[in-house]
Amino acid sequence: MSIGELKKLESALGVRLPKSFTDAWRLIKKNCPNAESITAPNLETDVDRLIKINRQIRSKPSDFIRSPKDLAKSWPNELVVCCFSERLLCYFDSTKEDPDIQYAISKVLESKVPFRTPAFYNSLGELAKYSIWKFRSTEAHRKKRLRDDDARTKARADRAKVAKNRSFECPDLIAEGWKLAKPTMILKESGKTYAGVIEGDGIVEPTRSGKWKHLFSFQCAQVPENPRKLSGVISVYEQDDYLDGLAAFHDSNAALPRKTNGIKLYSSPQRCLPSVGVVLSKGSPAVRAWVKSIGEWVGDLGYFEDNPRVVEYLHEFQSNHPHFNFDCHLMLGGWGAVFPESDWLLRMKHTLLASKPSREPWIDVYQVGKQLQVDLEVS
Repeated sequence: MSIGELKKLESALGVRLPKSFTDAWRLIKKNCPNAESITAPNLETDVDRLIKINRQIRSKPSDFIRSPKDLAKSWPNELVVCCFSERLLCYFDSTKEDPDIQYAISKVLESKVPFRTPAFYNSLGELAKYSIWKFRSTEAHRKKRLRDDDARTKARADRAKVAKNRSFECPDLIAEGWKLAKPTMILKESGKTYAGVIEGDGIVEPTRSGKWKHLFSFQCAQVPENPRKLSGVISVYEQDDYLDGLAAFHDSNAALPRKTNGIKLYSSPQRCLPSVGVVLSKGSPAVRAWVKSIGEWVGDLGYFEDNPRVVEYLHEFQSNHPHFNFDCHLMLGGWGAVFPESDWLLRMKHTLLASKPSREPWIDVYQVGKQLQVDLEVS
């Protein structure tokens, strides 16, 4: 927030804003070029809107609060609204140095219950981080929609180039899929080769600040396709932080412990089929010619699922892929499963190091250049 904006807001509301508020405001301004495009809940950054909504709630609080009745009758001037929509209102006590955020849903003040209160309502800093995450997610989806639209346009243009007097029959996709199959290691609670640990304490300590919870660790030497020849151990963690919620940490000198309070996993080799989208986009020239003749983008898999050959392949895929094996707690290498919202066309270009299948949330660890990236998917 600029000094001018700060003074204008403080003067209009007759309060002195705490540093935690101005820090949160500046954090959003720095990370969100178009903060106004964030959908609620978010920390409001438009000074004039903030002044307007705070004046309105002071003059007639019953329009915003129904319960408790004392706030509905008279709104204290030291309470400052920082986030609002038709259903949600967030405010804080400006007399406190680092105030908690209070909130009302549908005009009813909500009590702070640990297992119910969303993490991003805890403080101004948390709401700011959530706002940035929301902005980045919205931007990522917007850019993906643009790429998808371009891909659809190109697919339909390719169809127009296909000779009208030629007919294209769908090849045997099962045979095509097994040609593209990759080696994988499936990790279960029994076996000969000790390859990973789930839950319990992590092996590689996180190098970032925060309270991390260990999800799983695995031995790099067990990854069948390892282009950078990684050694040691990779540990994957999560924490309750929208900007830094998942991370993988690598130590080339680490080893799996003999004793652990987690669950030891043991590996066995298998061939891993790719998803049908990978077969359609990376299959033989005959497959790609058939796809072009349809004129639909392979990212819209729904257009292909009525084809008998595709149905046969989906059955083969679900019968063989480790993602559908409930005894498999972790898989190393191979092809990841495809989820409706995942950017699988981009991810199939990267190396899948590990995947936690079978149970939600599904987590994939990719090697992207020299970086480790972690994806999370839920239904």
